[in-house]
Amino acid sequence: MGSVIPDYRGVFLRGHGSVTSGHYGTVVHQSGDLGELQGDAIRNVTGQIGNVAHGKYVVSYANGAFTRRLSSNIGNADSSGGTEEFTLDTSRVVPTSNENRPVNRAVVFLMRAR
Repeated sequence: MGSVIPDYRGVFLRGHGSVTSGHYGTVVHQSGDLGELQGDAIRNVTGQIGNVAHGKYVVSYANGAFTRRLSSNIGNADSSGGTEEFTLDTSRVVPTSNENRPVNRAVVFLMRAR
């Protein structure tokens, strides 16, 4: 044991190693290397909205987690014969992983039983 107390303010302490859980599908929770500061992350969320017809209401842009793609001759077309498809992908704007996690540091917990 050293004489320096580590500064873990604002950091979630995570037991070193991995475990597999079965909630919301099979997920392997994996810590970083011992002592490593691991950044926060969410599971990626993706989706699409398609066949958005032009007309009275026109969506002219998409940004952030959304992308916009013009398609032609699909479904309900506008006067130019095109429709739009919008895609959502949260990994475009936030860190993603196979698990949801806060900022954490991998540690080994020492417990003393009496």
